[in-house]
Amino acid sequence: MVRTSELKISATGLGCYPVRSQSLMYPANIFLISSVAWVFVVLGDSYDLELHQWNPNGIHIIRQQDFWFVTGMTLL
Repeated sequence: MVRTSELKISATGLGCYPVRSQSLMYPANIFLISSVAWVFVVLGDSYDLELHQWNPNGIHIIRQQDFWFVTGMTLL
């Protein structure tokens, strides 16, 4: 039996379907969130806004604050 609180209306409005809530704490979700954060940080720190070009210098990346913030969040 499906409780009313577990029903969601579909985007098209054509009916209801049961939905099981997933926690963000599943290992696959944690890995996905961490990976997206790392891609964002590395790509964001690799692009030079003044010269409008990519700068794949690793020294520049590790000198940025967001690199160390994501490092700490990944280790925790």
